[in-house]
Amino acid sequence: MGVKCRVVHYVVTGSKGEVQEEAADFFAQDNQGNVWYFGKPPRVFKGHGEVSNEGSWEAGAKGQPGVMLPANPAPARPTARPTWQTWSKTWAK
Repeated sequence: MGVKCRVVHYVVTGSKGEVQEEAADFFAQDNQGNVWYFGKPPRVFKGHGEVSNEGSWEAGAKGQPGVMLPANPAPARPTARPTWQTWSKTWAK
């Protein structure tokens, strides 16, 4: 797509320190300040030497970029959380 991206490399490890996934996410920022997500080419380690690229995608090839963080985020309106009283009334019926 011709957009210069910042690459964020990360490694996911299991409880014993074994590498489970290694990937690089691609991000870019537009002139208004929005941060866009342009894809990732992960390597998922399945064990026994098997490596997969499941979850891999690239904007323009397998989808379109999406806004990861808007330039001027606003807090979302709070939603009502169910209480134990509403749950008990539902289950008592």
